[in-house]
Amino acid sequence: MPPARWLHPTAALIAGLALLGCARQPAQAAADTEKDSAVTQTQAPQGGEASADAVAAQLDRIAEQSVSPSTPSIAPVPLPPVPPGPELTAEAWRTRILRLIDGLKTPLDTRPERVAEWLGLTLVDRNGSHEATGLLPGGATYKVWVDALYRESPDKWTVGLSQTVYEGPVACLFELDSLRRHVQPLGYAGKEGWRDRAGDEHASYSKRTAEGTVIALLADVITVSGQSCVRSLRIDAFKDEAHG
Repeated sequence: MPPARWLHPTAALIAGLALLGCARQPAQAAADTEKDSAVTQTQAPQGGEASADAVAAQLDRIAEQSVSPSTPSIAPVPLPPVPPGPELTAEAWRTRILRLIDGLKTPLDTRPERVAEWLGLTLVDRNGSHEATGLLPGGATYKVWVDALYRESPDKWTVGLSQTVYEGPVACLFELDSLRRHVQPLGYAGKEGWRDRAGDEHASYSKRTAEGTVIALLADVITVSGQSCVRSLRIDAFKDEAHG
């Protein structure tokens, strides 16, 4: 699903160079003629302690220049806000999700523009994550996000859809049974009731098309009044390279 995800080394450098300067003996400093001419010009002839002071003073000047007004720091660009989408009934929200699943044929069907078309929503690009949000009945909110599955593969997308109740009693907005009954005739095989290491319950469904595309649905499941309900749904579509 959604919303978010998201050291100045001068002091250490001065300390390290100061120790290096103290370790140098006057005889060594005199012997380093042409090889270390740029350094010996900044060192006083009194010995290692004076050399360290000279190096520290030079690095102090560099540090002052690095924070001078001529090199202002670059402020992060604020992300654009996500304007509220249409207020939907729970039935309309489920219908749009199932319509999106019906349209999944290839990995290209998970692109932001295709997801927006199937859901009938406007997705806002927030630094690569395309998002939409709106209200559901009973103080609940829906959220959609479409993000690159891998940063190095910007043409591969993953889709997240969720609904959360922020006010009032927890309601079942998307029954797991309705998802199961819809995807099984489409050729999806499912595994339900399994839990991850954190103890959260999930249900997963997947199918492989004749063209070698694997479509995977992963649902987070909660129990409301004894009924299994979909809290969020993740959709991935990718080419099965082993059978491609």
